[in-house]
Amino acid sequence: GGGRDSRMFPGVGSFSWFVLHLSEIQYSLSSIFYVILGGGLGSAFRYGISKAAFSFFPSNLPAGTLLSNILACLVLGVTLSMATNSSQSWVKYAVIIGFCGGLSTFSTFSLETVHLIKSGQVFLAGTNVLVSMILCFTILWFWLK
Repeated sequence: GGGRDSRMFPGVGSFSWFVLHLSEIQYSLSSIFYVILGGGLGSAFRYGISKAAFSFFPSNLPAGTLLSNILACLVLGVTLSMATNSSQSWVKYAVIIGFCGGLSTFSTFSLETVHLIKSGQVFLAGTNVLVSMILCFTILWFWLK
């Protein structure tokens, strides 16, 4: 039996629960592996894009984040437009959730926009928001129409 845990979670802690759910556990672990792999690659790409952007654009322009988010939307749109119901599940976990999630960054976008506002660059902050939203939305609209 499950002992004390089985009252809160019936069947948890018992060998029969483990056997019944073994395939789900294996599926979850492989899904997590693909998310970690894709997320790591997406984050590495974002880092590289940000480093390169600092070389080409003024330091007060959040170009690295903008380019990363645009690329993530492009990869997401292309992947979803080509995906079918029979597509391999690893594509969903590695590319859509992992890579695009690691590459795009709403938190950094928000932070950089707040820094622009606090430094008195309100017009640049507003432009950043508008350009980011319009371009990312348009890319996804185009690929998913």
